[in-house]
Amino acid sequence: MEYLLISHRHGLMPLAHRLNLSGEQTNLIVWKHRFEKAWGGSLDQVIRGSKGEIRRETLDLIGEQVREGQVTLITDVPLEKLGLEPGDGNIYGGLEGSEKPLSALRIGGWFDGSKVQSPHLLVADMGAWPGGMGPDTLGGLTLVFPNAAVVREFMEPQLEVMSLQFQEKGFRGLFSVGLSPSEDGFVEFDRMEGGWGSLHTYAFLSELENFPALLEGSEVCQFTGGVKYVTVVPVTIPPWPNQGKALEVEIGGLTPTLTGKAFWFDVCMNGQLKTAGLDGFIAVARGAAGNYELAKARALEIAAKLDVPEKQFRPDVGVNIPLVISTLEQQFGIVI
Repeated sequence: MEYLLISHRHGLMPLAHRLNLSGEQTNLIVWKHRFEKAWGGSLDQVIRGSKGEIRRETLDLIGEQVREGQVTLITDVPLEKLGLEPGDGNIYGGLEGSEKPLSALRIGGWFDGSKVQSPHLLVADMGAWPGGMGPDTLGGLTLVFPNAAVVREFMEPQLEVMSLQFQEKGFRGLFSVGLSPSEDGFVEFDRMEGGWGSLHTYAFLSELENFPALLEGSEVCQFTGGVKYVTVVPVTIPPWPNQGKALEVEIGGLTPTLTGKAFWFDVCMNGQLKTAGLDGFIAVARGAAGNYELAKARALEIAAKLDVPEKQFRPDVGVNIPLVISTLEQQFGIVI
């Protein structure tokens, strides 16, 4: 199967790299022109006009290929900008009306077009800086695979409602929905996001072993055995999370093994690893294990050892996990 990824900035470059490593025929278009510099421009194939804009005829050709089933489209660009709708072909895009959840506890999963696969919990560390300070963005995220009883008793009723909504909107792919306390002592939905959203994408992909087969619909999600927790934490330099242009600096400190355990973004890899001078969002460090302390430690090892001037990351990532776990057991009798 042939894949076409249209990434608004550099967010889908790790997905394109994963598909390339799997031997899949993969092309990538970067919507925002200057972000083509990410990864040294090694993944990009696009025709632009003299003003640096993607040509209308290019979009028309893409639409034709998608509708005829020639390519599978993966994108974080709104489909209306591409002249497409969810039912136009094999598309994994965003969910209409998405809103980024703000709560610490969330439910996530993969919707295959008819049902939810691999439902999981998400524990978010909101705030760019330690202690939740700074801009209101995700400073870290931990994905938790709960036991079957939790899925059956706590998650399935909500997931059935979500499935109907997804089918009506023609959505397929990754989703998350925030959970917040209700007045009657239970939980209620907050905001819902569908598509390749922020850190959730990389936590989900981290231990997923059959990404191409999942996209083809020939297999269900298969994850590394024994993993219950996956922690991801962004490693950045200024001006992130604010707007502006980052410096071009060398990146050191990591062994080849640790380098392979991070997802990379604002970087060039032409012989020497360095930043590409874009937005300062360099990498997402990841760690996975059967317990949350080890998963967190593995992610933080990468973040701590990555050597770059003015490095930014949250060393307190996962700080909410014990509170969320104990609250679920105390208030709802849920042992994950």
